[in-house]
Amino acid sequence: RRKSDLLRGSAPCTQGRSDFRRRGLAPTTEPGGMSSSLLRLARRQHLSDVEMLELNRGLVSAIAASDWDTYEALVDLDLSCFEPEAKGQLVLGLDFHRYYFDFFRAQAAAASSGPGPQTTLAAPSVRWMCRRSAALVCYTRLIQRG
Repeated sequence: RRKSDLLRGSAPCTQGRSDFRRRGLAPTTEPGGMSSSLLRLARRQHLSDVEMLELNRGLVSAIAASDWDTYEALVDLDLSCFEPEAKGQLVLGLDFHRYYFDFFRAQAAAASSGPGPQTTLAAPSVRWMCRRSAALVCYTRLIQRG
């Protein structure tokens, strides 16, 4: 399945920097299980392709682990998307996504025997736009379930 994520704002991954201040979180606050290195990376103004891919992997890991706090810290609060479940409708904001985090977290707790799925990002690439203030990250997401 081909996925594309657009991290947008005045600088790459603006959510990780400006919205921490907007929400009143201290600079050292680490949402959910987000590593301090990922948090530092999210706050940086200029990122390399490798660093942008690392942030994207952190985002995908947060989704796989149903880690809402990390997901919310890494995406823009005004996120908009077209998802298969929305049947062609433009979805605005995070409430739509919050439902799935809660749903899959509850499912995982009920069936917590054995390892969870493993996610691999195959053929990742980064395309910078708007003088490197936004990036389009493309990859094929492979999910293995036992």
